[in-house]
Amino acid sequence: MASSIIILHQSEIVRKGLASMVSTLWKKEIIQIADLNQFPDRDFCRKCNLLVFAETSLADEVLDLAENSNIETVLITANNQSTSGELESLRCVNLYSDISLLKGIVDDFIKNEPESTAGENDLTQREKEILRLVAMGYSNKEIADSLFISIHTVITHRKNITGKLGIKSISGLTVYAIINRLIDPAQIDLEKFI
Repeated sequence: MASSIIILHQSEIVRKGLASMVSTLWKKEIIQIADLNQFPDRDFCRKCNLLVFAETSLADEVLDLAENSNIETVLITANNQSTSGELESLRCVNLYSDISLLKGIVDDFIKNEPESTAGENDLTQREKEILRLVAMGYSNKEIADSLFISIHTVITHRKNITGKLGIKSISGLTVYAIINRLIDPAQIDLEKFI
């Protein structure tokens, strides 16, 4: 299940400032929106774990959206007034709070993120080596010979790589390897692909 952080505030300055701070703590998607009309649809909310930083005035509406969804809400307050009723159970971040409070909230969210999303695309060192050689145009036999492993082991690693990345074509794996700097495009022998 994917995870995202949504910053819901009318003030662009508050949104951008909070997004800037959160992006140093979180390397995934951060969505900035000014009002509830821009809020992702319910299907998106059901498929994701969402941490929503919301303006206090919009808390009731966000709570309504949170029903039957994986949404954790943190209110952005401009003062130290306590909220009433069911909003008291929500966490609050004061605009004047120290960044360590924000860090604690994001850390808790990341810590509670399901294991399947954290690291499902992490390749082992050996898988990276094999991916690099595949992207350079090596056959399974050539990879096995250069790494001193069996062809069956190479095939197993390639299955694991495609399973983790969801990329099945050699060209797709090559693009992935270039984007993630596993290889330099100059290293690719185009003659091997013809």
